[in-house]
Amino acid sequence: MDGVSHSNTILFESYSFAYIGIPKAANSSVKKVLAPLVGVDFSEAVKAKNIHNREKYPFNYKSSKALSKKIDGLFVFTVVRNPWDRLVSSYNDKVCRANIHPPLLKLGMYTGMPFEEYVDIISVTKDQDLDIHLRSQTSLIFHDGRLMPNLILRMENLNSHWKSCAKIIEGFVGKDLPEMLISNSKKHRYYGEYYTRATKNKVGDRFSSDVTLFGYDF
Repeated sequence: MDGVSHSNTILFESYSFAYIGIPKAANSSVKKVLAPLVGVDFSEAVKAKNIHNREKYPFNYKSSKALSKKIDGLFVFTVVRNPWDRLVSSYNDKVCRANIHPPLLKLGMYTGMPFEEYVDIISVTKDQDLDIHLRSQTSLIFHDGRLMPNLILRMENLNSHWKSCAKIIEGFVGKDLPEMLISNSKKHRYYGEYYTRATKNKVGDRFSSDVTLFGYDF
């Protein structure tokens, strides 16, 4: 399986680990916990409106290609999310707002568009042509057919499973990490309520690689 090039990986080279960030899959929460490792006070990170601001928060971002060249000997982890739920989260955050997320305009999307129409566009668009918030998660964690993370956590179980991941990282850095606070600033109704049988099947087909690799169902 080939991935799509992106620069959403954070390399902590001196600590021998890396994090592949998947948008809308606890990405903000993980970055806030890791922020002290790049000199950002945790209390500041927790209050950050946009922890993804690359000028303000000096994470060492690398492309998937660059990571693949350094990956041997690294501990690499990522967090994934139920693809039906993730798509609803992206819809609410990027489409249902006063000004649509600009990269979506070139796909023919518009502010407040119906969810069914949103699904229709995504279902026929290749990963390389989608904004990173809408791409399949598998496309972000493979490079040249190689699965890069050696630990994949599920967002749905992150409260309990993060502790084991944190212990591994703490072994590399020699100190405790802050307690993770799961960020979900924008509440929306249960994701299943957004779907018809048709849209459910379209998303399942479009993100079949995520469904299969991560073992998700609707």
